[in-house]
Order: sequence, then structure tokens, then C-alpha cells
Amino acid sequence: MIALLIDIGNSRIKWRIARVGNGHRSPQWLSEEQALASSDANRMTKRMTGSASIEVDAIFVSNVSTAAIENAVLSATLEVWRDAEVHRLRPLAAQCGVINGYRDPSQLGPDRWLAMIGAHAHEPQRTVLVCSFGTATTLDLLVHQDVPGSPATFVGGLILPGFEAMRAALSLSTARLPLADGKAVDFADNTDDAITGGIVAAQVGAVERAWRQASSGKRRDTTVCLLAGGGAGSVAPFLTELAVAFEVVHDLVLRGIAAVASKANHTESAG
Repeated sequence: MIALLIDIGNSRIKWRIARVGNGHRSPQWLSEEQALASSDANRMTKRMTGSASIEVDAIFVSNVSTAAIENAVLSATLEVWRDAEVHRLRPLAAQCGVINGYRDPSQLGPDRWLAMIGAHAHEPQRTVLVCSFGTATTLDLLVHQDVPGSPATFVGGLILPGFEAMRAALSLSTARLPLADGKAVDFADNTDDAITGGIVAAQVGAVERAWRQASSGKRRDTTVCLLAGGGAGSVAPFLTELAVAFEVVHDLVLRGIAAVASKANHTESAG
């Protein structure tokens, strides 16, 4: 099956086309990842026409933005692939080898859930701390059970304001602090750098604390930190200093959508 995978975030829409299933563990990418600001959803049709020569069978979409933006995206997409079957993805109690440990699985954001599935597909034998730096920063723990063939468990996570949200909060909540555009240094000698350095320190500190908890005890040598999102590059150098084992994987949600699409194709084929 050839699937169009769409990740609608709070500020950006990302998409990619892949061949999924057919005995392949990983998706076969048929197009490059593309992105568009969520506010420009009405421009999707024009952007999609460049891939119109690829015959898409199904569309799988994850959405954490508004229903209006999702409808605009799907309307634009279906202008290009009119016969494609649409699948709107939601968190489940278990899916693609991952158990959802949230008290109410439906309360979990679909992007976080699909990132867990993507992380498990990327690192099926390891415990993973997924750190996503977008509009919000999320730190989520996926625990691998040391039993062959057993599912991994998403045990829960943390949510804190992202880089831009922290910058905006300081500017809006104080009389004299600017909307900073500085660089991260240890002890800044100007306000812009002091704010930027403080924001990065807060993000890094949250990751460091979560990492210590995630990799403690028997999991010490089998845990990896996966970084995603626009702020990953700002955090990564500091994690190197802290000896955190990490890898930057920006497309975890799309990988998760691909895994769900592959499973759906397998189920349909088996039926």
C-alpha cells in the first residue's frame, strides 16, 4: 500500500509518502518530507500537486491542531488523490507493539502516542526517552521489557512550555524584559543572552533529570534519548557535555504513522 502520512502540529504541518507493509519492517519513502505552517493549510493543494504522479491508496493523519485546519488539509489532499481512503489516528490502549500507560489513553495527544510508536519502531530493543521540542516540550518514557517479543510500555511523561512559549511568557509577563533573540551562554552579560541561556538551561535541566530517572538501575546501559522538534539542535550540545546517550530523529511522528499504516495494510491483506 502507498500511503500519504500527515502530521498536523500546533504550528507546522509535515507530510511524506511511503510504501508500507508488504513484508517490509521499515517504510519505503517515496517522497521527501515536506512542511508548511499550519496557518497556510489552504496552500496544501498547490504543494501536493508536485507528488500527484504517485498513486496514493490511503491517507493517515495525526492532528493536534483545530478541526478546521484538519478539514482544510484533508480537503486539499483529496483534491489531488480523490479515491484515497482517509484514516484519522487517535491514541489507543495498545498499538503496534506499544502499551499505552496513560490513565485515560484518549487524553494523550496523538502526536505523543505516534512518537512512542515511531520510537519503538526505531529502537525496538531499548528503553527510550523521547524528548520533543515544539510549541510545548514533551519528555516521554517508553520502557522496553527484556523479554523477546514482549511489547514496550509508554509509562507517562512531562509537558513544559517550549522555547518560544518561554520567551513569550517572559516578555508578556514583565514590564522590561524583551522578546529575547540572544545566544545561550553560561553567565550572560546582556539581557537577551541571559533570557536565551536561561530558557535553554531549563530545557536541558528537565531532560537531564528525566534521563537520570529513565536510565537508572538495570536500564542504565539499554536506554537511549531520542530528540525531535525544532529545539533539538539547541539542546543537543549540552547533552553531549552531560554524557547523555542521544540521537536526533526529527520524524518520529511520521515514523509512527508509517508503522500504524503498515499494520493496517497487513490487517486488511490478511482479511
